[in-house]
Amino acid sequence: MTRTILFALTGQGDLGQTGAKTGVWLEELAAPYQMLSAAGFDILFATPGGKPAPLDPASLEEPWLQPAGHWFRAQKQALAQLEAPLDLADVDASRIDAIFLVGGTGTLWDFPGCRPLGALASTLLAQNRPVAA
Repeated sequence: MTRTILFALTGQGDLGQTGAKTGVWLEELAAPYQMLSAAGFDILFATPGGKPAPLDPASLEEPWLQPAGHWFRAQKQALAQLEAPLDLADVDASRIDAIFLVGGTGTLWDFPGCRPLGALASTLLAQNRPVAA
């Protein structure tokens, strides 16, 4: 039986009112994705509101772009999932085995007040299933 891990991602692409861009930090997405997918896990992406998950532009540049990031950028199916993730509100906790909150500065805007994310994490913790960040 294949295990399913939900990757919770930010849908926030703007760094507040600064005019700068932010989003998911590629290495924090790519390294665990590469390892877990190679181990046979199914990985789902979800964001608050089902908004596309932007990659932080700084994480796409040297010296921050690492081998896992280069590998991930060649994964067409994963990149497509970033454009059309699930809405965290629509994720049924009984259909996932673990949740991983992927890092990036954008999470500071949309994770703290996201009730569906809190509910999923609380449900999994109550059932002794992994919740990680």
